[in-house]
Amino acid sequence: MIWFSWFAASYGGPNVWDKPFTDKAFVEAAKLMKKIFDNYTTPDAIGASAGVSGGHFLAGRSAIFSNGPWYAGRADLRATPFFPTITVAAMPPAGPNKNFIISRLQANIAAAETKDKARHDAIIAFLKYLTNADNAKKLADTSGAMLAYLPGYQPTDAFQKQFYSLVGRKGYVAVNDLEAALGPEATLEFGQQLGALALGKITPEQFCALIEKKIDR
Repeated sequence: MIWFSWFAASYGGPNVWDKPFTDKAFVEAAKLMKKIFDNYTTPDAIGASAGVSGGHFLAGRSAIFSNGPWYAGRADLRATPFFPTITVAAMPPAGPNKNFIISRLQANIAAAETKDKARHDAIIAFLKYLTNADNAKKLADTSGAMLAYLPGYQPTDAFQKQFYSLVGRKGYVAVNDLEAALGPEATLEFGQQLGALALGKITPEQFCALIEKKIDR
C-alpha cells in the first residue's frame, strides 16, 4: 500500500485522493504494482503481510523495504549485521510529481470512541501524556522509534538522524497513504483485489473500478 500510494501521488500530485479511483493516476499506479509483482518481488509476495516482507528484509533476502520511522526502533533490525549500512531514502519519482513523503497522522495510535465520559477523558489524557514533548522524546531516545512530528527534537541516534534529514528537506510535502485517505472499506478492497491484479486475473483498470465502488464519497 505504501508503494501504491507513492506511485499514485507521483502521477496525480498531492491532491490525488480527491480524484476518482478510476483516474489515470491510479491506473498507472496499478500498472506499476503489477510490474513490481512480475519482476521485483519475492516468490511469496502475493498475499503476503507486512511481516513477510519485513522478514525477508531482516534476513537479508531483499535489498529494499518500505516502512516508516516506527520501524527504526526494532531490536531485530538493529541486531542485523547490515544495520550500520542501511540508508533511509525517499522513493524515486514514478510520474511527473516528486518530493513527497507518504505519511499519516496517528499511524500507530488508535482510540476507540466511547459514550462513557470517564473513559473518553482517560483516552484524551493518555494521548496528551504520550505526545507531550518530553515523553515523546523519552520514547524516541529509549526505544529508537519516533513519532511523526516532535518539535525541537534533535536525535542523537545515527539512524534516526537519517529520517529527520529526509523529512526536513526543503520543498517536501507529506501525502496521506491510501488507508488514511480513503478509509477501511477501500483499504480492505485494495488488499482483496491486489492479489487478483498481481496474478493477471483482472486488469489495472478493473482493479481501480472495483475499489472505486467501495469509496464513500
